[in-house]
Amino acid sequence: MNNSFDRSTIPAGGAPLLTPVEFNQLADQVADRVVALLNSRPSEGFVDKHRAAEILGISVPTLERRTSDGSIPSYKIGRLRRYLPSELPGNKKGGCDE
Repeated sequence: MNNSFDRSTIPAGGAPLLTPVEFNQLADQVADRVVALLNSRPSEGFVDKHRAAEILGISVPTLERRTSDGSIPSYKIGRLRRYLPSELPGNKKGGCDE
């Protein structure tokens, strides 16, 4: 990506705008990183907060609180938070103990 830019393309907010080519390059880089991250994880499927709470036998608000304090590991994929069942504390499929 070319780091030089014409100052006349800087909007009032101060950040330079990306050209369509630069935007597509950035989008490709982000997609490649997401694919690499997903491929580096075990092949088991991610579950949402409702399924994770069900697996653990706790409420969704409790799951969210424990996720925030770091006692339950999770992954942000875009705007979504997902959980790996094997990483849930006390899960018989191989999760860590509390």
